[in-house]
Amino acid sequence: MNFEEALYGKDAKKDKKDISTSKLCSQLSKILKIKKASSWNQVIKDLIETFSEKDVIKVIEWLEKNYGKSYTRRISAIGGFRCFFDEIFKKMENDSGNTVISELSLKIAKTAQREYAWPAGTDRELPLVIQRSFDNYAAFRLKWNNLGVILGNNYGVNDRRFRLHNHITSRLSLPRAFIEYWIEFIGEKLSNWEGWNGSLTQYIWHPNHDLFLAEARTWTFDYCNSSERLDELWQLLEKE
Repeated sequence: MNFEEALYGKDAKKDKKDISTSKLCSQLSKILKIKKASSWNQVIKDLIETFSEKDVIKVIEWLEKNYGKSYTRRISAIGGFRCFFDEIFKKMENDSGNTVISELSLKIAKTAQREYAWPAGTDRELPLVIQRSFDNYAAFRLKWNNLGVILGNNYGVNDRRFRLHNHITSRLSLPRAFIEYWIEFIGEKLSNWEGWNGSLTQYIWHPNHDLFLAEARTWTFDYCNSSERLDELWQLLEKE
């Protein structure tokens, strides 16, 4: 019997409304070897809402086999599982040797395929572009958040770099909203562009992408009247 059968029952319908978050929490508690609390159910529900039921189950299944082995980060609370969900998914992807396309990425791709007239053939690249953009954004936010902690601890909350970091952070949305906005931006840019014949992979998001940097420089200029101040933060980020 696999994990999904244990969760739903062998012949039960796998309806999202009927998912047993309690059983998922119990399974995760056994894997992490920490006591389950009442707050766990809401955390799992939030992850399912943000990503998908299948993605959450997939990650828990992978952790069951790899926690303390190929995945060595110690998770001591349910908040850690929530914070490092993207990281765990990326590790699972790397171990497989392939880009694992999440249900959320597929969902965003289907919506974008309906809403924009993509150049011929490029719509097939969308799921990969979205997934890799998610992966890059998760890695970036981890480094970016760490940089904020370092700036605050070393220079104080009145340091100009710390204050600029906070301003840019306020413009960075949660992963789903950020990537949806990115894909909408690309869709509007390429929609009905009949002569365009490139690869959509050039629009995989990363922090040094020209289009993102142009936006970040606008945020910086609006804040301190100097877009060049962004370069200082980016240099510090690259050292992380």
